[in-house]
Amino acid sequence: MKNADEGVILNACTAIEVLMTPSSTSKKHSGKSGDIILENLIDLMVRHGGLASLSSQIRQEGNSDIKKAALKVLSRLLSHGSQNLKELVVDEIKRLKLVSFCASQVERFPDEVVDEEVLICLLEVLALASAKSKTLTKYLTDEGTINKIAVQLTIVF
Repeated sequence: MKNADEGVILNACTAIEVLMTPSSTSKKHSGKSGDIILENLIDLMVRHGGLASLSSQIRQEGNSDIKKAALKVLSRLLSHGSQNLKELVVDEIKRLKLVSFCASQVERFPDEVVDEEVLICLLEVLALASAKSKTLTKYLTDEGTINKIAVQLTIVF
């Protein structure tokens, strides 16, 4: 995804999100084989630089559709798979400092980069990440991110 056209990146993220939707794998493969396919896809994303690619797309200014699609894939990675894979995802998110980046993006709302849809995707990632890791929850609390999010939501609504 590094040197690809924006349309290709958007389509790739959308395709990955659809493939990672449990219902899409279970329709084609009943029972455990669908779960195995999903597990393998998540493992592939985690172990072969998929999260780093997603991180670069999330961090780029510009096309908010790509940012939303990449954030949705990240949410899928956090919400599906075995406990071991979820832990690998959380470890990689910590290494890439994606939680602090997502939190800083929430503070930007509303602007031309962080619209309502991007904000929802960012909040979903933060919620899922903090639910999977006590360390990330503590980080978000210590940094005052939870309070900042509450203030932003109060302003918006």
